[in-house]
Amino acid sequence: MDIALIQTHPCDLIQLLKTLRTKLPRTLVDRVSDLDLTPDADLPRQIGHLPDATEEEEAQLIAALDALGEKALHVQRGTLVVQIAPAEVRMGTRMDIGAIVDLLRPDLAHVGALPRGAAEDIWKTVLERTASGVPFPQEGYEGEHAKAYASIIQQFDGFVPHEDGGRHLKPSDMDRLKRHRIKRHVWTEVTADLHEILTHFVVAREWLDSGGKLRNYTRDQMFAKLGFMVDLNNKYGLCKETAKVPLSLDIAAAITGKLLMVANPSVGFAFGMLWKVVAAQRPGGGEVKAKIAEMHAALFEVFEQTIQTLEQALIALVADWGNLSTFVAATQSGAIDWPDDAMPLRRAHAVGYHTACLMTLMKLKSDTETYKSGLDSHTWGVVQYSQQCSATKRHYDDGKGILRGKSTEPDCLGGRWNYSWFFGNVHTSPGSGYGPPPPKIKLAPAALANKLFLAGTDSDPGLGLSTHFFDKPDTRAAWQLHSVRTKLAGTI
Repeated sequence: MDIALIQTHPCDLIQLLKTLRTKLPRTLVDRVSDLDLTPDADLPRQIGHLPDATEEEEAQLIAALDALGEKALHVQRGTLVVQIAPAEVRMGTRMDIGAIVDLLRPDLAHVGALPRGAAEDIWKTVLERTASGVPFPQEGYEGEHAKAYASIIQQFDGFVPHEDGGRHLKPSDMDRLKRHRIKRHVWTEVTADLHEILTHFVVAREWLDSGGKLRNYTRDQMFAKLGFMVDLNNKYGLCKETAKVPLSLDIAAAITGKLLMVANPSVGFAFGMLWKVVAAQRPGGGEVKAKIAEMHAALFEVFEQTIQTLEQALIALVADWGNLSTFVAATQSGAIDWPDDAMPLRRAHAVGYHTACLMTLMKLKSDTETYKSGLDSHTWGVVQYSQQCSATKRHYDDGKGILRGKSTEPDCLGGRWNYSWFFGNVHTSPGSGYGPPPPKIKLAPAALANKLFLAGTDSDPGLGLSTHFFDKPDTRAAWQLHSVRTKLAGTI
């Protein structure tokens, strides 16, 4: 058989190989070929090849590495072949959010091709607070119009309508005004302008003020989700609460945004632009890093920043007549609207955020529990765990480094079975003769999010899953999810 020596982690390779040489027979060392000592080469890589190796030579190599206690080098049968799933996506700081979302929700791929309407540009202007430069009509009053306006301000107890922004003055306040020797046609023009402005303020605040449509929705949905990751982790026992995880709110927002676009495009544009503005203001962008137990507090900071962004957008909108007029016109034409039934909106937010939390915890579970064989497994969303055989009939010969005796239990070598379930895309590696070989890379046959987030699971951290879902492959059989069983000496 062929044996490969694999480097998986940075190390002082030259010194390590010198030390390893002293622990191996000269005849074995002389037979190693294709030795690659390239400095700073990309990992993982094959640094040596032992052709036509015997089981004894393989055992000697393994024993020598074990004696060194060095985890940067690994022995495997065969040559290095890295298996990569189609459309490779690796979890990291430079994730392709669009590619990940397309893998998680291929049913939403068409959303990105939907035509963009006026609502997108309007929300961009409002939430990014881009000034129009158009003044309020009252700022240009002269003569009789200015006199009429001054009289009105006095009757409004000194509140200047376009500076008040609708905080104190309402359209109904126009009913208490008295004309006081102002020409009727001038009075009519001025009061008409003021009534329009005060009505516009009402519309803006119906969307962005405390209790407003967009702000109320955002507040309730974000606040309700603050503790979801802890609840989810506690229910399924995926990871230690002290573990630190990078939660991608960009993924959550991308899924939420697409689902919102299906439910209501104008709200989808609003939420997408809102998150873009918030993420751009954060040092960590769309990623929140915190211990699982502390994620609630970390997310609360994002929650406060999001609400503050809406508050600032409202202040800017009611102070800009051009933007305010455009926004209100869009609400009147229906380009920007709010549905009578907001349940699809709430569900969209829940599904997007729940997906991101679940994927993050599964990634961490994979990182901490996946058997690190020939190459580290670079995965996102893969759950893999080991289970000891029920009966061990063979024993390990330390001297020879091999298993001896016969097994009375079918397919049992006295080692560990490894089960894998893949959620999304995977970049993994082959194992060695004494580690689990690679699972066959295959994605779930359907969009997993469609299966996970069924009706009634909007706020349930159980997601409708058995508490054994992540640890017992049999509980996943009905879902037709890919599961591979491997053993120490090869794939069954």
